[in-house]
Amino acid sequence: MISDINELQSLIDKLLVIFTSNCNDTVRKKLNFDNINAKEFELFLNWYESYMWANGLSKDQQNNYRLMHKVYQERFACNQRTIIIIIPVADRPKLLKQCMQSIHQQCEWYGYGGTVDKKYYKIKVIIADDSENTVNIESNCQLRDSYTSLGLNVEYFGLAEQKRLLDHLDKSVGYLIGNEEQALKPHKGASITRNLVYLKLKQANLDNQETLIYFIDSDQEFKVVYNASNNQKEYFIPNYFYHLNRLFDNQKTKIITGKVVGDPPVSPAVMTGKMLDDIAVFLEACLETGDNGKCAFHNHDKCNADDAAYHDMPDMFGFANKNSTYSYACNLTSVHTVNDVFIEFSSKLNGFFHGAHPTRNSWYEYQSVDESQSLARTVYTGNYIIRPEMLGYFIPFASLKLRMAGPVLGRLIKSVFTDAFCSVNLPMLHTRTFSVDDLSEYRAGVDDKQSMINLTDESVRQYFGDIMLFTVERLVQKGYPLKKLDAQYISTVLQEIDNDLFARYQSRHLSIIDMANQVKSVVNDQTAWWNHDSTMVSAVDNFNRFLDNVYYNFADESYLVSNLSSKEIRESMLDKMCSALTCYPLNLKNWSAISL
Repeated sequence: MISDINELQSLIDKLLVIFTSNCNDTVRKKLNFDNINAKEFELFLNWYESYMWANGLSKDQQNNYRLMHKVYQERFACNQRTIIIIIPVADRPKLLKQCMQSIHQQCEWYGYGGTVDKKYYKIKVIIADDSENTVNIESNCQLRDSYTSLGLNVEYFGLAEQKRLLDHLDKSVGYLIGNEEQALKPHKGASITRNLVYLKLKQANLDNQETLIYFIDSDQEFKVVYNASNNQKEYFIPNYFYHLNRLFDNQKTKIITGKVVGDPPVSPAVMTGKMLDDIAVFLEACLETGDNGKCAFHNHDKCNADDAAYHDMPDMFGFANKNSTYSYACNLTSVHTVNDVFIEFSSKLNGFFHGAHPTRNSWYEYQSVDESQSLARTVYTGNYIIRPEMLGYFIPFASLKLRMAGPVLGRLIKSVFTDAFCSVNLPMLHTRTFSVDDLSEYRAGVDDKQSMINLTDESVRQYFGDIMLFTVERLVQKGYPLKKLDAQYISTVLQEIDNDLFARYQSRHLSIIDMANQVKSVVNDQTAWWNHDSTMVSAVDNFNRFLDNVYYNFADESYLVSNLSSKEIRESMLDKMCSALTCYPLNLKNWSAISL
């Protein structure tokens, strides 16, 4: 074993000679690794990963990194755990295809678990389909078949398969899925769909030591976007499966969560104010530059968004409310002026309502996976991995279809498993829209069937999801869920948080309209250069269309505001939430005893 830094350096020097020489793969396989054990090789792999990120990620470095992992697989990785990847999807065949491509690419690059008869037998994928469109369902089944032929073990878990599962249950699981009729309809939601998979996997009696269960989203990929010298590129690095398998060697670890890079992980319903702030900054910069002036939007280093950057009310979640703005990062590469950027930026505004954010994207920043590990309190439902024993903690309150399910689940798990729940620097690339038209395939809660985009459903789900999160935070301080709390106490907490949150939301809606008015006055100022150029008419229309959608959703008379302002609607939902919270401890016990 390596005992000091000199021995590590000697190992690094030896292996670098092997991997960076001109010998081919056949010769490399014959080289003697007998005096190097698995742990020493892992030290080398981790060192080379940091070396590569610090030195430019050249093609040779990436090829060497890939080769090193394949050699590791061949020599040391015979007992790696099976990883079951769960992908809930609803009418997103294009995004699902990208996701599946990235899984296959990870296997091709790194060969996790090795192959038997050209099959990656340690990786299994379950497509949990919640689609409504028959064409999309057929497309998802075709993806299963095509990637199975490429060596992946892919199972399709659609409505028919979900019905067969429920038909064999010997007791009600309404707390998991609502009523059975709801559970067997398309577009029931990702939380109910995930819980159906929980049922399926619990039925399988998986080996806790030999299996890991990886929940992701269909709009994510196993790669990262990295910004180097103002040039953002995508990479199939890191080796996710290798890192996660190693981390679960720690027997205390029961659940690990990552984050995302790329598009925001939050709803457009809660970041409209931030977007308006950034639009105002963009317009001011365009005015200062002047008609046909030089583009000044290429300093990408200032645009990497952090956790607090997206939400209009970050202080609610313990983040400092810096009120900072972010500049637009221009992607034009040919010779261009500020006029071209004005047109480009305006074309991206509609995508905001589908979940993209033209000024606040995030990218990967390297930190050793081992060094990045820290205790967590939030589950990112599109990027978390568990041992089978953690199937006992299903997605809570799924039938209510609230947003913030991951943070709520995280708080509940943290209250029981304080030091077994970790986050690591293994983000996935998150893509909400397609660059061709900046539209998403399907997004629950966003209605774009009419001339205006309606965020009411998503906003209401976000509002009550926030209430659920802050209520759970208060309840766990009293010993919940291990301790059953009185329904009257839970109701009182819900009401108190609703009163506080409703006041915050009202204030935010007023500030959004105030900011929209300011932006509108600048956009339509007849002295502004873009209103004297006939080539800018469509771009100005894009800005005004964006503002019309803001008014449609956040003005006093809007359907969204009237819904949240309705005391009757709020009291009805609070009653349902109180009932769900009161029953949750008993539901956990019933779930642990359920016979499948």
